[in-house]
Amino acid sequence: MKKHFWAIACAILFIGSGTIAAQEAGKDMPDQQEKNFKPMPLSPEKSARQTTNRMKSLLNLTEKQYDKLYKLNLKWAREDQKNQSEAPHMGSRPEGAPNFGGGRGPGQGPRGNRPPQSMDRRPHRDSSSSADKEKMEKQRQKRKKKLKKVLTDEQYARWTEKQHPVMPKDRKEEKKFNTIKE
Repeated sequence: MKKHFWAIACAILFIGSGTIAAQEAGKDMPDQQEKNFKPMPLSPEKSARQTTNRMKSLLNLTEKQYDKLYKLNLKWAREDQKNQSEAPHMGSRPEGAPNFGGGRGPGQGPRGNRPPQSMDRRPHRDSSSSADKEKMEKQRQKRKKKLKKVLTDEQYARWTEKQHPVMPKDRKEEKKFNTIKE
């Protein structure tokens, strides 16, 4: 009888300690509210300052270059913020469309509350027109020219490399092989 008692007591302690360890490990995991946390976007001033400081540390800018780049980055950050506020949000409903709920709350199946098949409630994903793409490309080219005026050729080459790093040849081949393999 005593042997069974001690065996059962040890089993209960073993299982209990595993449960406690799992709960302790779970404390490090973010809860539901934290998972959906979206940071506030930076103000144009903070964004410009961060970008310019990053450029200064990477490119060893002079004070004159720093001042000019801060003004350019601030102007561009304000333009970008204005463009983002004017653009419609992709996930939003068209005006007048009914809200069928989208949350996966308790009691909702894997399909949730979906609208009837005949009702198309989402805008088409590829909603940017070729005119918008051309406008963006022109804007990129303008910014590129202005950066080249402020930076030396070496600084500009280093900055573009940091912005769009070149993938080593062996990684390109490896990536190509992996996509073919899959």
